[in-house]
Amino acid sequence: MLKKIRAFITRLQPTSRLLIQMKKARNNNAILALDALKERIAHKDGTLKALDLSGAKLSKATLAAADLEAIDFTGATLEHAYFHEANLQGAIFHKTVMIYANLRGAKAQSATFESATLTHANFARADLSNVNFKNADLTNANFWETNLEGVNFTGATLKGATISDVTCDNRTILPDSSYWVETVDWKKYTT
Repeated sequence: MLKKIRAFITRLQPTSRLLIQMKKARNNNAILALDALKERIAHKDGTLKALDLSGAKLSKATLAAADLEAIDFTGATLEHAYFHEANLQGAIFHKTVMIYANLRGAKAQSATFESATLTHANFARADLSNVNFKNADLTNANFWETNLEGVNFTGATLKGATISDVTCDNRTILPDSSYWVETVDWKKYTT
C-alpha cells in the first residue's frame, strides 16, 4: 500500500523534479521517477538527451527504445538495466557498473565505456562503431553479430566473452593494443 502511495505521489511531480530524483535518489525511488517519466513518454521525446545522470542508482531500469543520446552515466550503477534498441549514441558510461546489462540491438556509436564493469553484458546485434571500451571489464559479455568497427578494446578484459559473427575493420583496436586483422583469433583474448 505504501509503495502504491509513493508511486502516485511521484507521478504528480513536475518533470524537472523527477529528473533530479532519478539522479540523486536511492535505486527504488529513482526507478519510480523513471517510471513516471516514461508515462509522459519522456524517454522517447528527447527529454533525457545529454542529461547528467552521473552517479545515479538505476539498477533494473528499463529503457528499451529510449532516446538517450549523449546521456552521462559516469559512475552510475545500472546492474540488470535493459537498453534494448536504445539510442545511446555518444553516451558516457565511464566507470559505470553495468553487470548483466542488456544492450541488445542498441545504437551506441561513439559511446564511451572506459573503465566500466560490464560483466555478462549483452551487446548482441548492437552498433558499437567507434565505442571506447578502454580498460573495461567485459568478462562473459556477448558480442554476437555486433558491429565493432573502430572499437577500442585497449586493456579491456574479454575473458569468457562471446565474440561471434562480428563486424570489425582496420581501426578496431584489440586488448593488447594491436589492430584487428581478418586472421585474428578472438580466443586469444576470451580464454
